[in-house]
Parts: sequence; C-alpha cells; structure tokens
Amino acid sequence: MLGIVTGCTTQADYERWLTDNGLPYRLVDEDTDIAGISAMLFCGGPDWGENPLRDRREQCVFEKCMEAGIAVWGGCRGMQVVAHLLGAELVQDLGEKNLVHRATELGVSRWHNMLLNDGRVWRVNSRHHQAVRDIPFQCRLIGRADDGTLELLLSEDNRFLLVQSHPEREEMIGSEIEKHSIAWLHSKL
Repeated sequence: MLGIVTGCTTQADYERWLTDNGLPYRLVDEDTDIAGISAMLFCGGPDWGENPLRDRREQCVFEKCMEAGIAVWGGCRGMQVVAHLLGAELVQDLGEKNLVHRATELGVSRWHNMLLNDGRVWRVNSRHHQAVRDIPFQCRLIGRADDGTLELLLSEDNRFLLVQSHPEREEMIGSEIEKHSIAWLHSKL
C-alpha cells in the first residue's frame, strides 16, 4: 500500500495516476497511522515555507517514514521538501533559469531536456521556480536539466526517488520519467 500525504491542491491527479497504474494507496496526514504503508508520495505544490501548516504536516509524515524505514517518492515540491529534510539546501528562486523551469506559466514551452548520467535524454515537463541546490548525502544524481538544475535523484539504497518534474500530469503519460516512477513505486509494494 502506498500513501499520499494530504494537502496538495492537485491531489486528485496523484490519486488518478496511481489508480490508473494499479497502485493501491491511502491518504495520510500527520495523525494517520502509517502501518502497512510501503512507500509515501510527497506531492507538488507551493514552495517550502509558503504554507507552514503543510510544511509541518509533511515534516511529521517524513519523520514517521524515516523511523519506519518507509520508501519515499517526491515530485516537484515533494523533491524539494524531501531533499531539504535530508539536509540539502534549496534554491529559493531559479532567477533567469525561470524562463525554462516556469515555462508553462510564462507561455513558452512546457518541456525541457533532462540529461541522464548514462547519456540518455528524457523530455520532462517543468513547473517550478524553486529547486534543490545540492545533493543530499543519501542520494546520487541521476539526471539534470541542460542548465544544471537537479532533476532526478535516487538514494544508494533505492529508498528515495526524487523527481523535479510532474510525471503524474496527463501530458507525461507514457514518458520515460512517468514509466520510471511507476516502476519504482510498483517495486515498493
């Protein structure tokens, strides 16, 4: 059973995504017993620090996951939150890089390239202006944007998968990052 931390305004997108891919889940908040959860999803949304109530909820659930040895998937804000809670610094605003990473809000292109360590290039969607500055010691870099922004992190023990894009969105169905995320989540059941 997977868990989705509550509080995301697009929570229904994540629920649909998991259901469409045969992944059972339940909603989790700071008061939920997480027994039986094998992996927790930390979802997208506003930047860390903009919603203190949500920040506290996610920190509480993250601490429970750490204590219980539960795997964690983080997407966009979720990547930033998890990396931050693992000790990484955040880039509060990508500055000029926003022309790429907030493209959908600026009316340019919603896509950019993610360069993987093995030389492959995946197309990902982009909807953020905050990012992870440095790699948490538990993780290794798997992919980055052309401009150097960290896009895909995986922990050495395969416990954390952190993606900067939104593989749960309709436009990402069938993409490499969506398939990679779904396969990772299935492996945690």
